[in-house]
Amino acid sequence: MKLNLIEQFLLIALDDDKGRFVTDTTYLYNGFAGAILMDLAILGKIELKKKIVTITGKPDTEEPILDQSIQAIQNLKDEKTVGFWIGTFNANAKNIKKIVLQELIDKGILRREKGKILWVIPYFKYPTDNPVPENKVRAQIQDIIMGQTEPEPRDLMLLSLIEVCELTEEAFRSKEVFRKATKRIAALTKPTSLSNVLDPEIQKMHAAVIAATRSAVTASTTPMV
Repeated sequence: MKLNLIEQFLLIALDDDKGRFVTDTTYLYNGFAGAILMDLAILGKIELKKKIVTITGKPDTEEPILDQSIQAIQNLKDEKTVGFWIGTFNANAKNIKKIVLQELIDKGILRREKGKILWVIPYFKYPTDNPVPENKVRAQIQDIIMGQTEPEPRDLMLLSLIEVCELTEEAFRSKEVFRKATKRIAALTKPTSLSNVLDPEIQKMHAAVIAATRSAVTASTTPMV
């Protein structure tokens, strides 16, 4: 079963049994925003021209959240930077989360259950119904960290988002793999390493997305003085 980048990122950030996210909305929502832009770049739907996000393909991905994002970029008359779109998608991330969760429910990967906080406040949780797709994603990135397989472009995008959104420990639950993960991700995402895997245009978008995502996360988590 094929998963897009935002689905992969969401599943990594979601506790399989409790059905709740293991990270706060700052990391989660900025990760969603970064995943959308990276996936659109991989699919050849957007590229950077003089630091401006430019549409290069039609909204025909058959992925609702990606097609809606292409349409949003098309509809805005003024050309905008990656940082602008990270902020825009972040602001709409609650709705994005709802759409992606429903997609994963429709695919039979998650299920929706009612829960209560302090036995009073109702909420929905999304425990795993079919662990196979997520387990395949986790196995793939673990094999990359351990040097057992070579990364594909989407793997590098996912690893970058995991690192910048501080999900490394959650993504690599084995202590042995986690100990190697930080250095290995840093090595894999160096420009010289990325150039062996990513098309130059995609590499340019990757660098801009990670820089903007890191900046947005830092701005949201830095205490006021």
